Amino acid sequence: MGNGAASANGAKQHRVLLVGQERLVMDALRVALQSNHMNVVSTSGAQATEVLKSVASVRPDIVIIGDRHDRPDLIKQLSALDTKVLVICPANRVVEARCIVAGASAILNMGQPYNELLQTIDDILAGKVLVTKAYLQEMQLVMREMKQIERDKRRKYERLTTREMAILAEISAGRSATEIAESSYTSVNTVRSHIKSVLQKLEVNSQVQAVAMAHQNGWLNEPLPA
Repeated sequence: MGNGAASANGAKQHRVLLVGQERLVMDALRVALQSNHMNVVSTSGAQATEVLKSVASVRPDIVIIGDRHDRPDLIKQLSALDTKVLVICPANRVVEARCIVAGASAILNMGQPYNELLQTIDDILAGKVLVTKAYLQEMQLVMREMKQIERDKRRKYERLTTREMAILAEISAGRSATEIAESSYTSVNTVRSHIKSVLQKLEVNSQVQAVAMAHQNGWLNEPLPA
């Protein structure tokens, strides 16, 4: 990507594109980077197209994504453009794996000292390989394990009948067994029986756990089977 610009003292001034919607994090990063004579441009990056336009315009030496949500699709697109990408996010093994497998040059946890951040940026810009073959293989293994867990959860969900899926959606919306019974013209005992079956099939111990599983896996966004 870009080759940077010369600073007042003739030293190379690297161009950095900051991407993220965490304003406090972005402001702190900008101050730290500018104090180290880097040319910093920021974008909220809510849409990948916005980030890619900024990359084409700024031609950064490195893109730093600082957000609470991993963005593997964006990282893949940037990596395909041969753009160096540093990700700063909350500590999470799965997020780390997604980012590294997608092509990130390195990943740091939010809250790490700025001297570590600056050293990592220097290493990346110097062409140092921070993602070793062994580390990449480790992250790929984490991804495979995660996908297996997701498949196992999916199989549990598919055990539910259409009525049980509907009941799960109802309790996820905060409705009680009595309210569900009244709206569906059935008995409370029948609804409670359905709820018990949902918990057994999902292999959880409470409605709270069932609702959390449904949200985490996006089941509530799916249409019910005909």
